[in-house]
Amino acid sequence: MSLSKPSLPLLKTTTLILTAFTTGISLTFSTLITPLLLTSPTPLMLQQWKKMFLAGKTHMPPLSILSAVGFFYLAAKSPAHRNLWSTAGGLSLGIIPYTLLLMKGTNHALLKKESDLTARLKTSGAVVVSEQEEMGAKQLVDWWGVLNLGRTGMYLGALGVGSWAALH
Repeated sequence: MSLSKPSLPLLKTTTLILTAFTTGISLTFSTLITPLLLTSPTPLMLQQWKKMFLAGKTHMPPLSILSAVGFFYLAAKSPAHRNLWSTAGGLSLGIIPYTLLLMKGTNHALLKKESDLTARLKTSGAVVVSEQEEMGAKQLVDWWGVLNLGRTGMYLGALGVGSWAALH
């Protein structure tokens, strides 16, 4: 089924709004949530980071794929702006390999630290975190926030390129 010409503006608007939404969520992870996490005691910080990570892992890839599908459909239907729409789609979809290639190690290290502290808490009922453990965990969470800004930049790029294509 193909969209009629009057439906294309609706698809453009919907795709751009979805991309703006994902950009905002990603930016919030790095600029609001990560600094707040860093003020928490290490065990709590790691538990909260894990909850944020799992929520992001569940929701962000499907939203990115949906945005990319919208951009790629617009590329197929708009020959004059095919390259712009395709670039926006590639940037939106690109957060998945970015995550797998650049963030996987940090994600796994944080998940392992959280798992280890949770196991220690269950075993002893309380956890004493050494200064070295605390600094290592906080540095990893901070680094995760920095790496996540790369994804935010990709979303923002998709939004910018898509907006340019929609307006010209």
